[in-house]
Formats: sequence, structure tokens, C-alpha cells
Amino acid sequence: MPFWFLIIFFLPGCAVLPKKARHELQDGYYQKLFSEKKWVYIQFAEDTILVYPANGRKQPLHQNKNGILQFPDIVNDQSAGVLRLRQPSLDLDFLTIPLKFRGRTANVPPQLNANLNGALYVGYRNDFFKVDYSPTPLHTAKRQINHFGFSTGIFTGIGNTFISPTNTDFRIDQEYDGIVWSKGVAGIIAFGNFTAGVTFGLDHLLDRNKNIWIYQKRVWFGLGFGLNIN
Repeated sequence: MPFWFLIIFFLPGCAVLPKKARHELQDGYYQKLFSEKKWVYIQFAEDTILVYPANGRKQPLHQNKNGILQFPDIVNDQSAGVLRLRQPSLDLDFLTIPLKFRGRTANVPPQLNANLNGALYVGYRNDFFKVDYSPTPLHTAKRQINHFGFSTGIFTGIGNTFISPTNTDFRIDQEYDGIVWSKGVAGIIAFGNFTAGVTFGLDHLLDRNKNIWIYQKRVWFGLGFGLNIN
């Protein structure tokens, strides 16, 4: 058990290690969408975004200078163009699920539980960026970058749950907070810094009453919030 607690309480601190957050457009390889769906390399040169054609994903760039697109911060022409990009990646998150909905079980009505928990999430993520321009009062256009991301994957972690005579079919008399191991799948969406998603999981009570707990290995639905750590 100490190992899991170390994961839960120390992994969020690792989120300060990346130089930039996932929702920020930065230098790197992206797939250009809609027009040809080809791979390009994005580079920030002072206040201008340069888009270089690439031979393939993470392959050397073309040596000639033809086909390079430029998106400066301010332009005089409001029809400067739109750039849509996609970047797939491995997603590693610290996930907490503050609300769990449990269906009717053993004559106990449906439950909406709020418990302390934390989990490690691994998934496949896609980040989408849109670069375009919006007009200003000075009759120019200013560059803006919008982001949307989503990820699907699996999670595992630990948490607590209230154990009572009601949810043990009245086979115990005491009430206490039991420790559970949770696992399941999740779908997560991200708008800028905000990350949330829907989770489906199972709980395993980790003490001697696991065989009489009515929610043992039963599916629940939850609302999850994530913190990216890679």
C-alpha cells in the first residue's frame, strides 16, 4: 500500500517538469488537416509561426525553401488563412474521480458516492489546434490559437469507500472507511487547461469483508478530472 500512496501524492508534482503544457502549440511535428493531411514541422521564429513541409512523420524536412507557410502575430490582411493541426501522443495522467454512480444492488437504491481516490491513467491522446486571425479595431488581424484535445485509455488506483451493514447485506455491525482498488476505462476531453471525462470502473475492497460487500467488482460510472504528467 505505501507504494500506491507515493504514486498518488507525488506524481502531481511531476507536472511542473514539461517546458510547456499540452494545450500550447510549440515546436514539433504535426499532421496538417483537411487539405492534404500531410505531416509538417512547426517552428516559432520570434512572433511568426513557420510551417515546414516534411517527408513523413518525424522525417527530415525538405531541403528547399518552397512551400513554407508563415503565420505572423499581426497581419494587415484579415483573410490570411487558417491552419488546422493534429498531434497524437501517449497520455499519462493523474486521475481523480470525485463522483461515482452505482446502480441498484441487493435492494439498495442507486447511490451517488463522493470518496477520496486517485489513479494513474494511460491512454492515446489527440490534440487539435486551429490557427486563424480575428480583426482588431486598428483594421488589422491578430493571430489566435484554439485548442481541443481528447484521450481514451485505462486507469488503476486506490481510494476509500464507506462500509456499513447496509452495503454488506447486514452481515457486519460496524461502520468504517474501507480501502478499495479501482480499475477501468476513461474518455477525457481537454479545453486549454481544463481536463475532465467520463469513467467506467470496478472496485475491489481490500479487506476481509470483500466477499460480502455488495459493490465488489460491480460496474460504476464516474466523473473524472485529470492532471497531465508527461
